[in-house]
Amino acid sequence: MQTTLAMLVVAAFGAAPRVPEEHWGKNLVANPGFEEEPTGWNLPPGQCAWDAAEKHSGARSLRFTNTDRNVYSLVTAPVALIPGVRYRISVWVKGKDVRATGGTPVPPTHDQGAGLCVEWSDKAGKWLGGHYPACKAGTFDWTRIESETGAVPAAAASAHVVLYLRQHTTGTAWFDDVEVAAVRGPLLSVRLLDPAYRATLETPTKGKTVTVRAAVNRGEHALPEGPLLAKAWLIDPLGTPRATSHAEKVPADRESATLAWVLPPLAPGRHTIDVRLLGEGDERLATAKAVLNVVEPRGRRVRLDERGRLIVEGKPFFPLGLYLGPTEEEHLARIAKAGFNTILCYGYGAGKDPRAYLDRAAKHGLKVIYSIKDFYEGSTWYPKQGATRDLDQMKKYIAELRDHPALLAWYTNDELGPEWMPKLQAAYDLLCDLDPDHPAFQVLCVPSQNHLYYGVTDILGVDPYPVPRHPVTMVAEWMDTAREAMWAAKPVWCVPQIFQWANYSKDAKDREPTSEEKRAMVFLALIHGAQGLICYSYYDLFKGDDKAVFDRRWREVSAIAGEVAKLAPVLLEGKEAACDLKGAVRCRVLDHGNAAHVIVVNTSPNACDAVVVTPRGKWAGRLAPLEAGVHAVK
Repeated sequence: MQTTLAMLVVAAFGAAPRVPEEHWGKNLVANPGFEEEPTGWNLPPGQCAWDAAEKHSGARSLRFTNTDRNVYSLVTAPVALIPGVRYRISVWVKGKDVRATGGTPVPPTHDQGAGLCVEWSDKAGKWLGGHYPACKAGTFDWTRIESETGAVPAAAASAHVVLYLRQHTTGTAWFDDVEVAAVRGPLLSVRLLDPAYRATLETPTKGKTVTVRAAVNRGEHALPEGPLLAKAWLIDPLGTPRATSHAEKVPADRESATLAWVLPPLAPGRHTIDVRLLGEGDERLATAKAVLNVVEPRGRRVRLDERGRLIVEGKPFFPLGLYLGPTEEEHLARIAKAGFNTILCYGYGAGKDPRAYLDRAAKHGLKVIYSIKDFYEGSTWYPKQGATRDLDQMKKYIAELRDHPALLAWYTNDELGPEWMPKLQAAYDLLCDLDPDHPAFQVLCVPSQNHLYYGVTDILGVDPYPVPRHPVTMVAEWMDTAREAMWAAKPVWCVPQIFQWANYSKDAKDREPTSEEKRAMVFLALIHGAQGLICYSYYDLFKGDDKAVFDRRWREVSAIAGEVAKLAPVLLEGKEAACDLKGAVRCRVLDHGNAAHVIVVNTSPNACDAVVVTPRGKWAGRLAPLEAGVHAVK
């Protein structure tokens, strides 16, 4: 067990499947406009009809009506998807009185209204998941719902496109022109690994190293036989080449190359890294670019160092936080007393008196990740403020709050999909220009899409919420996938589950995680490299209006927070010594001070004996099911 955590991070995208050329761009839905007989669609009896009076195109549309909130029916059709490939899915839909339970207008959430999704199953027909774009509610004219899936899971053997009114929704929807089409990624993509934070170097640059990773998309593009070459040039703001990397071979069995070179003196400005993929005779097959920002030295309140640690006022900082709603004094005092050091008020944005909110946090020694996630026009909770554009609203809050000492980072995205990428890129660019002192943090929930966000965030967060539907090892899997997508160059934080799904699903079977499960999820995140923890959520602990239940929940969460807070110096300064990220017993060993600290979790439902070899000797113990803890070997 001498493998280190860094060695187990695969800094390359997984190999894509070989995809037939005719698969790209083709609409895979048979009879997408409902013009043909037989239709190829599975239609719920008594709820569907053809409608020649209402159609987006062609001669007719499909009308789907639900009058009973307790009936949940789906219109489905099979589609031939290829594992590992991403797909664009879309439908034109028109609605009349599409409403939630009891005739109340549907709240603007992803899980209500009329829309489409795709779902996939394994060979045995077991549901593996799917992709669920936001639906449309109310009475509305023809509207296109469009989204992009993550990569289809490797185990997927079949898939269906689904048209529906979401559960407990009544009303009438018309559907037309359904599309599912494969999305081909670029042949060549580039990620700047060093410097990773804001792609920024301070002068003087002479002797410093720049490292980029070039990823070659062999699975989705036809390429010449034999090895290829990747080479990079550094171009200054005036268009003059200043440095050239060595040429790196990319053999047929590899999909990436690492290019590095030592810099000459560079003037401040925006420099371009031009990476080229070359074939035989130096034929240029593809070009991709990255930006290197060179700036004058300046002190920064908050930054990320080369290890991905937050540096706050010159000192390493491990963010241990909570999502919350209420920001009154009593809540902040309770949170700080428990050992938390960071808060993220989920909906603050354009909330009441944001500086007063930050002042209250500062009073209790808490840092704030300030949410600007809703300042995207067209998103669910977009705050309309007259005729002010979304980026102008964002600019206003960044400019007003960037100098506050309680500010730790900006929360720029909460699970928005790739279709929002233009707005996310514009917001990230704006933030980089306006505030060099505080990083951008965003959270994603589709692991196969993580790599698409490398260039629009400084810190990636993942929110695996497994209990009770999945094993707790889902946390480990999501962390590993995210670190791989960030090439181990940008930090990954985790959003551990401390809530019960029944708060949202209204299904009593969606129970609260046990105390052991909560501990296991937190320590699994740390074992798998989380450099920050923001638990979701404080306000969920109050659900049920039972003070005794809240007190019990808070004792459990506070105990975990206290342990992590005590471990923070080890997490920040410890030297990686060993890890096991695959066994039933997961562990990570950090050498710090006069001890080797063994972080361990038994992911098994059974008791396990464990032996961990550290630089200072062995640790051995018997672990109860889901037992998690930290043990020092001196």
